[in-house]
Amino acid sequence: MAVLIVEDEAIINLDLAMTAEAFGARMIVSAHSLEEARGALEMGQFDIAVLDLSLPDGDSMPLAEELHGNGVRIYFYSGDEERTDILDRFPGAGFVMKPATESAWSDVFAGLVGSDG
Repeated sequence: MAVLIVEDEAIINLDLAMTAEAFGARMIVSAHSLEEARGALEMGQFDIAVLDLSLPDGDSMPLAEELHGNGVRIYFYSGDEERTDILDRFPGAGFVMKPATESAWSDVFAGLVGSDG
Protein backbone atom coordinates (compact mmCIF):
# COMPACT_ATOMS: atom_id res chain seq x y z
CA MET A 1 0.00 0.00 0.00
CA ALA A 2 1.46 3.35 -1.07
CA VAL A 3 -0.04 6.32 0.80
CA LEU A 4 -0.03 10.04 0.05
CA ILE A 5 -0.92 12.25 3.01
CA VAL A 6 -1.73 15.88 2.21
CA GLU A 7 -2.27 17.70 5.50
CA ASP A 8 -0.81 21.07 6.51
CA GLU A 9 -0.81 20.42 10.26
CA ALA A 10 2.52 18.71 10.97
CA ILE A 11 1.40 16.73 14.04
CA ILE A 12 -1.67 15.36 12.27
CA ASN A 13 0.42 14.53 9.20
CA LEU A 14 2.92 12.62 11.35
CA ASP A 15 0.18 10.75 13.23
CA LEU A 16 -1.42 9.67 9.95
CA ALA A 17 1.94 8.52 8.58
CA MET A 18 2.68 6.49 11.71
CA THR A 19 -0.75 4.85 11.57
CA ALA A 20 -0.35 3.99 7.87
CA GLU A 21 3.08 2.52 8.62
CA ALA A 22 1.67 0.41 11.46
CA PHE A 23 -0.77 -1.13 8.98
CA GLY A 24 1.91 -2.06 6.47
CA ALA A 25 2.13 0.87 4.08
CA ARG A 26 5.23 0.22 1.97
CA MET A 27 5.58 3.84 0.91
CA ILE A 28 4.31 6.92 2.72
CA VAL A 29 4.74 10.40 1.31
CA SER A 30 3.71 13.40 3.38
CA ALA A 31 2.92 16.75 1.83
CA HIS A 32 1.93 19.94 3.64
CA SER A 33 0.65 21.85 0.61
CA LEU A 34 -0.76 21.30 -2.87
CA GLU A 35 2.60 22.23 -4.34
CA GLU A 36 4.34 19.51 -2.32
CA ALA A 37 1.59 17.02 -3.21
CA ARG A 38 2.02 17.69 -6.92
CA GLY A 39 5.74 17.04 -6.54
CA ALA A 40 4.98 13.79 -4.73
CA LEU A 41 2.95 12.55 -7.69
CA GLU A 42 6.21 12.37 -9.64
CA MET A 43 7.45 9.73 -7.17
CA GLY A 44 5.05 7.08 -8.43
CA GLN A 45 1.56 5.71 -8.12
CA PHE A 46 -0.35 5.79 -4.85
CA ASP A 47 -3.04 3.39 -3.67
CA ILE A 48 -4.61 5.76 -1.16
CA ALA A 49 -4.56 9.49 -0.52
CA VAL A 50 -5.62 11.29 2.62
CA LEU A 51 -6.52 14.86 1.69
CA ASP A 52 -7.27 17.83 3.89
CA LEU A 53 -9.89 19.84 2.01
CA SER A 54 -8.39 23.27 2.75
CA LEU A 55 -4.66 23.81 2.44
CA PRO A 56 -2.61 27.00 2.70
CA ASP A 57 -2.19 27.17 -1.07
CA GLY A 58 -5.75 26.25 -2.04
CA ASP A 59 -8.55 23.74 -2.20
CA SER A 60 -7.59 20.08 -2.69
CA MET A 61 -10.48 19.25 -5.06
CA PRO A 62 -8.46 19.55 -8.31
CA LEU A 63 -5.83 17.23 -6.81
CA ALA A 64 -8.59 14.83 -5.73
CA GLU A 65 -9.93 14.78 -9.29
CA GLU A 66 -6.50 13.90 -10.67
CA LEU A 67 -5.91 11.19 -8.07
CA HIS A 68 -9.40 9.73 -8.49
CA GLY A 69 -8.90 9.65 -12.26
CA ASN A 70 -5.77 7.57 -11.69
CA GLY A 71 -7.63 5.05 -9.53
CA VAL A 72 -6.35 6.28 -6.17
CA ARG A 73 -8.70 5.67 -3.23
CA ILE A 74 -9.32 8.99 -1.46
CA TYR A 75 -10.12 9.80 2.14
CA PHE A 76 -11.01 13.41 2.80
CA TYR A 77 -10.06 14.69 6.25
CA SER A 78 -11.69 17.93 7.30
CA GLY A 79 -13.18 19.87 10.16
CA ASP A 80 -16.05 20.80 7.85
CA GLU A 81 -19.27 18.87 8.20
CA GLU A 82 -19.27 15.73 6.07
CA ARG A 83 -20.15 16.81 2.57
CA THR A 84 -22.25 14.32 0.67
CA ASP A 85 -21.60 16.28 -2.54
CA ILE A 86 -17.94 15.25 -2.30
CA LEU A 87 -18.76 11.63 -1.66
CA ASP A 88 -21.20 11.64 -4.58
CA ARG A 89 -18.54 13.21 -6.79
CA PHE A 90 -15.89 10.64 -5.82
CA PRO A 91 -17.46 7.17 -5.64
CA GLY A 92 -15.62 4.96 -3.18
CA ALA A 93 -14.12 7.90 -1.30
CA GLY A 94 -14.30 8.21 2.45
CA PHE A 95 -14.70 11.17 4.76
CA VAL A 96 -13.20 11.44 8.23
CA MET A 97 -14.12 14.38 10.46
CA LYS A 98 -11.48 16.35 12.34
CA PRO A 99 -10.56 15.81 15.01
CA ALA A 100 -10.40 12.04 14.57
CA THR A 101 -8.99 9.59 17.02
CA GLU A 102 -6.11 7.28 16.18
CA SER A 103 -8.66 4.48 16.46
CA ALA A 104 -10.74 5.97 13.62
CA TRP A 105 -7.73 6.00 11.31
CA SER A 106 -6.70 2.54 12.46
CA ASP A 107 -10.13 1.32 11.35
CA VAL A 108 -9.66 2.96 7.93
CA PHE A 109 -6.22 1.47 7.33
CA ALA A 110 -7.21 -1.93 8.72
CA GLY A 111 -10.11 -1.96 6.27
CA LEU A 112 -7.80 -1.15 3.39
CA VAL A 113 -5.38 -3.91 4.31
CA GLY A 114 -8.30 -6.31 4.73
CA SER A 115 -9.55 -5.46 1.24
CA ASP A 116 -6.06 -5.74 -0.29
CA GLY A 117 -6.31 -2.08 -0.98
